[in-house]
Amino acid sequence: MLDGAIIVPLQGMLWGLLFEVAALIWLLDRALLLLAYFTMAVTSWITDQVFTPLLQVVGDQTGILVGPIFVIAITVLGFTYLMAVFGRFEVVSLRSATLWLLFAAALYTFGPNLYLGMESFRRDIGRVFYEFGVQAFNDAGAVQGLGAVGTTPQDAVPIPTDQLGTFLPLSSVTPVDGVDVALVYLDADGADLL
Repeated sequence: MLDGAIIVPLQGMLWGLLFEVAALIWLLDRALLLLAYFTMAVTSWITDQVFTPLLQVVGDQTGILVGPIFVIAITVLGFTYLMAVFGRFEVVSLRSATLWLLFAAALYTFGPNLYLGMESFRRDIGRVFYEFGVQAFNDAGAVQGLGAVGTTPQDAVPIPTDQLGTFLPLSSVTPVDGVDVALVYLDADGADLL
């Protein structure tokens, strides 16, 4: 009699309270993960659609000025050498002018591809760190705290995979990042989030 009158309703109320707390925590987790996803989407969009074409256009528009500016710098350097009889003038350094010429030529030639390569390198380094971190948690012994996550075979955290790359309408490849790691720890995937 006590089970049906007091214990079962109390357990139902406690279960309902735990369910609502879990739903609230998932709502907060999802909001933060969506914020991270939108940040990643905006970063990819800026990389692919803004900076790369901007670097290409700036290179195309101003690349023709590199030669004449170098000639002007060398001319000023020549005049300072001629005026060396009257005193020491160092308005332009031949070394600096040559280095800036080489830098400008490399920037105008390789600028957009260099920018995309550095962004890809940054993402790949992040992916490697995330994968090593998850692997370290899975390989941890009887250590307390975060190292104890995934120490038993049934609790092992799988190596994260790219969960959100299929949802990004961009041409850039998105390797494993922090959002993917968080989704793995929450036992969710990109479809659950979006």
